[in-house]
Amino acid sequence: LPASNMSAPLFLVELEAMREVLARELRGVWDQIVAWPSAAPFLQPVRPTEDSAPDYYDVVLHPMDLGTIGKRVEAQVYDTALDFIKDVRLVFENSFYYNTNKDSDIFQMTEQCSKTFERMVPSWVSGMASSQVRARRSLLKKMKKAANADKSASDSAQLAEAAAAGAGA
Repeated sequence: LPASNMSAPLFLVELEAMREVLARELRGVWDQIVAWPSAAPFLQPVRPTEDSAPDYYDVVLHPMDLGTIGKRVEAQVYDTALDFIKDVRLVFENSFYYNTNKDSDIFQMTEQCSKTFERMVPSWVSGMASSQVRARRSLLKKMKKAANADKSASDSAQLAEAAAAGAGA
């Protein structure tokens, strides 16, 4: 750990480390989602004119797209995997809500993405939880080692001061 982090309260250092682990895990999940061929329509915000959806923003009250989610992952906006999952689900819920023709390509793509995502969520969440536990253990070991090093340095300084005081007497 950088020395600058050691002066921060323990919970802040741990929180930052956990956020970094979460962001790394979410980035991996996001990378998988955007690689799905059927995810292409969801990679950017709906463009009403170009996407033939002139009333989209009148109908959909909370728009979300995978590109925005990716930016949020990079900015470490998500505090939990559940927040990320809610946003991904919102992408597909919005599409189902707006695109009601079950025979349309966009509806079929939405259905495929949504079903694939829901099938994969349990294993992703389980994997993320394991990563969080491993990261926390590793961080605590590093912090304990750093605390022991600080204690040893402090003890050595006290011995040196005592020796110097004894020599001066």
